[in-house]
Amino acid sequence: MSTGRVSRHKSAAWEVKGFSSGAGYSLIELLTVIAIIGILATIAIPTYHGYRDKARMSTIYAALRQVKLAQEVYFTDHGKYFGIEGVIEGPASKEVIGLDVEIHIPNQQRWAITSKTTAEEEATSENPPNYYQVFIDTNMDRNQDGNTDQYVYYKKADAGGCTIEESDSFPLVPVSVE
Repeated sequence: MSTGRVSRHKSAAWEVKGFSSGAGYSLIELLTVIAIIGILATIAIPTYHGYRDKARMSTIYAALRQVKLAQEVYFTDHGKYFGIEGVIEGPASKEVIGLDVEIHIPNQQRWAITSKTTAEEEATSENPPNYYQVFIDTNMDRNQDGNTDQYVYYKKADAGGCTIEESDSFPLVPVSVE
């Protein structure tokens, strides 16, 4: 009989301290839940980064489209493409001189817009072609090479505005610029 009392006494002591034989989780159950959360995180984080990069690329496409339209309007008015001195660091707005247009550069990006005709083209042609280039430096690393992505878009047109040569603007592919 005394053994029954001792076991009841131990059981009561465990319940007073907050330990009961039926409640709580075992170590195996806790480790299983942590492992499942870890697996879900390894699936979700890269997916999140992919969606974030797609959203950033859509801002690049929108800004590039704005630059291309501004270039065409400027060409219609002045017969040549415009360039902007220096590098524009986003977020920023830059007014195009000679137009009532502002170019908006997205956050965490650096844009350089150049316009030129080579000396050889000016010397050998009565109507030298017009050329502009947009260089975009981002903080993304979509091609996973350890460097930030850089994109280049260019267009070359004759004196009448007809396109001679143009790079693809969609999809933009990261380039190696050295």
